[in-house]
Amino acid sequence: MKVIYHLGYPRTGTTYLQKNLFPLHSEINYVGPKDYIQSHQTALTLQKLDLLGNIYTSKEIEDDKYDLNELKKIIDIEKFSKDKINIVSSERYTMFTNINEFNDIKLLNKFLKSFYPNLEVEFLIVLRNQYDLIKSLYFHKYRWISKILNIKNFNEFVKFLRKDLPFNTDNYLFLNFIKNFNFLYMNDKIETIFPKSKINYLKFETLGENKEAFFSDISKILNINEKETLEISEKKPENVSNKGAIRNIYRSSFIITFLNFSLFLKLKKIIPNSFKTILVNILNLFTKNFKKTNEDEKIKIFFEYFLESNEKFYDKTKIKYF
Repeated sequence: MKVIYHLGYPRTGTTYLQKNLFPLHSEINYVGPKDYIQSHQTALTLQKLDLLGNIYTSKEIEDDKYDLNELKKIIDIEKFSKDKINIVSSERYTMFTNINEFNDIKLLNKFLKSFYPNLEVEFLIVLRNQYDLIKSLYFHKYRWISKILNIKNFNEFVKFLRKDLPFNTDNYLFLNFIKNFNFLYMNDKIETIFPKSKINYLKFETLGENKEAFFSDISKILNINEKETLEISEKKPENVSNKGAIRNIYRSSFIITFLNFSLFLKLKKIIPNSFKTILVNILNLFTKNFKKTNEDEKIKIFFEYFLESNEKFYDKTKIKYF
């Protein structure tokens, strides 16, 4: 049996893969936890993974001090396949909300190994340059991130990107958030916890530049039929390129406040897509003359902040983000 854990990152086409490729490819057994096809009934849910992550301590898992019968009540082994590639996909593992140190994955691996001693485990991570990745995530999850970090706009967020930022109670949440976008940190963490498992990387930028190459690469990593993958990929990816007039809007404080106004968020669910497009175009006209003179400066700050770790990450993986 083989299991591949797709860990994100968020804002790298993850939802598209979870909606389309993973549940629809005939050589993949998608076991969750995100279930966009209700009839699919994935083997794992977020609630089950939370339970697996907290039911035992790391030491208890490492020392095999867990009850298999208890785990059988949580995990249905019949929903795993020995013939197909089993995929678990959740971007929360590359977010600072992953607080159980992969205990759920460790315990699930132990459980599966009790049935299939020759279990193979690999990881798949889709990367994106940190500036675009974090900026996209910040605006996509503005209400959540701004509340947790108590940072009300992206300019303020960028000011925290300093190597000399002291580690104290005021800065703890930010530092805990930002370290997960240090690719070297994430790579070394997974290598330490799962030393026998291969980590596969893809670049999100490839998806925008050459979609066929991206899906060809993912087919090779997953060892699935490439022709079928490419046929599925003809559906338009959600998080790529021109979904996007909304992404090109200069995010002033006014626009952020408007887009996240509680009444607008409620209405957004019932507003027709055609009207949303009109609204986006109006906002674009409203903001097109805003100066973005500090955009290059922000990119430079991100570049310098992650430069050292990205260089070391390149030395290990030959994947370049500097």
